[in-house]
Amino acid sequence: MTTKIKLKKSSVSGNTPGTSDLEYGELALNFADGKLFYKNSSNQIKSFVDSALVESLISANSVDSSQVLSLVDSDYIELRKPADATFDVASGSGVYNFTKDGFPSSTSNPTLHLQRGLTYHFVLNASGHPFYINTTNTTGTGSAYNSGVTNNGAATGTIKFTVPMDAPSTLHYNCQYHSSMNGAIYITDSSVTSGIDSAATISLIDSAYVAARAPAAGTDSATVISLIDSAYIQDRQMGVGFALYEYNATNNQTTFEDSDIAGNVLSYSQNNILVHYNGILLSTTEYTATDGSTVVLDDGADSGAIIMIARYAEGGQDSASGSSSQYGGGGGSGGSFSWGGDRGFKFAGSQTIAIDYFDMTSTGNASDFGDLRTGGSTSQLIGTAAASNGTRAVVACGRNNYSGSYSDDNTLEYITCATTGNGTDFGDLSVARYQGAGMGDGTKGYFTGGYVSTGDYKDEIDYVTIATTGNASDFGNMNSYDSYTARGYHATAGDATYGIMAGGSSNNAGAHNYIQYITYASPGNAQDFGDLTRTASRFGGCSDATRSVFSGGSHETGGSGNKDDTIDYVTTQTTGNATDFGDATYGSQSAVSCSNGTYGTHMGGYDGDAGYAEVNKIDYFTIQTTGNASDFGDLVSTNNLNTAAASGNAS
Repeated sequence: MTTKIKLKKSSVSGNTPGTSDLEYGELALNFADGKLFYKNSSNQIKSFVDSALVESLISANSVDSSQVLSLVDSDYIELRKPADATFDVASGSGVYNFTKDGFPSSTSNPTLHLQRGLTYHFVLNASGHPFYINTTNTTGTGSAYNSGVTNNGAATGTIKFTVPMDAPSTLHYNCQYHSSMNGAIYITDSSVTSGIDSAATISLIDSAYVAARAPAAGTDSATVISLIDSAYIQDRQMGVGFALYEYNATNNQTTFEDSDIAGNVLSYSQNNILVHYNGILLSTTEYTATDGSTVVLDDGADSGAIIMIARYAEGGQDSASGSSSQYGGGGGSGGSFSWGGDRGFKFAGSQTIAIDYFDMTSTGNASDFGDLRTGGSTSQLIGTAAASNGTRAVVACGRNNYSGSYSDDNTLEYITCATTGNGTDFGDLSVARYQGAGMGDGTKGYFTGGYVSTGDYKDEIDYVTIATTGNASDFGNMNSYDSYTARGYHATAGDATYGIMAGGSSNNAGAHNYIQYITYASPGNAQDFGDLTRTASRFGGCSDATRSVFSGGSHETGGSGNKDDTIDYVTTQTTGNATDFGDATYGSQSAVSCSNGTYGTHMGGYDGDAGYAEVNKIDYFTIQTTGNASDFGDLVSTNNLNTAAASGNAS
């Protein structure tokens, strides 16, 4: 039986009832404003939230009890449900800055990893920057993903996202107006359902396997525990897309890093792991994991505790590269390492146009691959730059004597990494220059800065789609620090999201320690990242999926006489200063680097121990294991000054 409640009403906008106008249980409706009022037990006048239903009830002049239940719109209720995680999101200089759950410090435009069936709150303080969850990485409102989303497009207040069970594996967040304010959202199934449920347990161990091992006298509990060997279980686990690291803790141990009990070196992308303590999943508030190679517990572990770290997938693929192979067997370019491969290349140099190549999975000397800029009278190409997508490597030809005299070159050529031969015309850079640097995200190649024979440094950043020949397009410009403007002789590295440019020279200084970066998905100018451990120019950079490493160089501000054997590194996804990695086997100026996602190299250049003699040395190091480099082999010749390097697939 429904109860009719007589409404008091007003048609004057802004009118509200007084306490003497209402008895307890009575309602007052201002149908000019669409507001409904009541008197609470403290003799105060309160209003319900606005609801479209209110207007439809004006003509009826009454509300029954079932309708009262729906007067408070569902968005109001939904936003007050507890969240599984809450992100505080503020606008910065062209970025969204995230703090709170999963972000112990402010992080700009981070990649998010959400789980189906869970609820997330985005608490916005970004006036003028409407925050949209989208199906594609774009501005505007046309790609909004609204399933399970409340208040999509808010700039202030709370956006609630209960991830549907049929949500796509990849979404994006974007500012409605500003393309640089964006990030990827990877959707996975709940970690609870990714293990082995009861049905899977029943089918995991087939009856014949158990029967063959059952003793005649029966099976006690101790026997059951040891009945199924761990290798058998491991082979049948359903945790596809996870890489597991297991550590046995010592008393009060808090930091877990480097090799686990199986010899696997811990490596992950930030916010892409699950940490278990004796089988119990820890909250992200109970540990710190930000540098890609260590996990630090808030409280010391008990002696013998088992710490299991699960690095999970991005879009169905393991989020960090890392082959367990050693030199002499296997490849190292798996995982998300898509901007190179197991075949290393060195391109041209002083007194040569030759291309060297070598197998990065096995120590040894390089072989001849072919030549660049054939057909003219070219005898050397200096200051080249290169970028790869694994299949092709594109080379900016630098400075040449192709027509018999030296000139700055805007020519781009490419090779097919698996097939020996000469370079083929690709297109042109926007500006002829040399002594720039190259890097890639696995799809596009980026060519940064440089120098011209008139004595000026350049700050242009160009890009190409490596699989498609054509001229380069403008991306933006390198950053300026203090009075230091354009940049050349710098080193580059990065991952599939960020490109990093470190050190280099400028119009008004011989070497810098500044590090800057670009976000590949957002064309624009570079931003500050941090500082190297030293000033450096004329040196090399390489990376795996989580670390960017820089080796050698000239470090004398205002000059070029010093050679350096220093190797330092940064965590690519985390802005900040570099950390010492170790030393190369020789001090160098103008050495170059490439990697296969597991091993990095340091090769060529001037040898600091032999005056200005050019050398053919190749060093190598394991990117996830700090320490000094070791000898790998030799390049074909000693003409290895002002060259470039990249890597690609051998087949």
